[in-house]
This record gives sequence, structure tokens and C-alpha cells, in this order.
Amino acid sequence: CRSTGAPDVRHSDGKPLTDKPGDGSRLLEVLPTILDVMEAAAAHGRVFVHCAQGRSRSGSIAAAHLIQAHSSWSLYDALAFLAARRPEIELLPDYALALEQWAVALGRPPSIERVADALPRQLRGPLRRAV
Repeated sequence: CRSTGAPDVRHSDGKPLTDKPGDGSRLLEVLPTILDVMEAAAAHGRVFVHCAQGRSRSGSIAAAHLIQAHSSWSLYDALAFLAARRPEIELLPDYALALEQWAVALGRPPSIERVADALPRQLRGPLRRAV
């Protein structure tokens, strides 16, 4: 990253997350690699997660990291934590649904309805039920 001097890490296949509807499956594809890179980088200090506006893609990655790091946290817990610190977090609904699927696969309780009810500002639009 030229502006911060931090290394710029991209997924090895070169395809970006587009932050467009339908990109939830892409998030699930790259998430394991991104989280592995973050964990390795964290061994050397802080990790800076960013995207163009710091709302959806970086918020999704930060939420995934929190879910992975805290064994009892659901998607709701991670988003509530992030929203208290960065209220402009606004996940693409496809990313929220993908993260919910991933969190449930990790054994976390489903919480997407709670997110939609209690944290509607943290979603960029209405939820659709397909990732």
C-alpha cells in the first residue's frame, strides 16, 4: 500500500472482491487465504485491513477475523463490536449472508435475522436468501 508503506496483499489468483451483488461466493473462496495471511502478519505486529471506503469489504474481513478469533461470537457479535467502533460499516447483503454461512459452519449460532433487526444500518440493503 503506497500511502501507508504497509505491504499490499492480494489474493493469489489476482481477482478482487468486487463489492457487487452476487460476490458472496467469491468472499467465501478467498476468506481462508485472507485470514491465514492476516494471522501470519499479526505475528509481526498490527494488521491494517482496508478497502476503497472501509465499509463493506474490509468490514466483512474484520468481522470474519473476529468470528474466528472469538469462539463464541456470531456474525451479530462481530458486527455489533465493529459498529460500536466504526458506525459506517455497511456490509453488502451477499457478504453478510456468506459470513453467516461461514460462521454457522464454524459452529456459531445463526444470527443473520438479529443483524437485520438490530443492526440494519450495517447492511447495505435488504437480505436475499441466496449467496
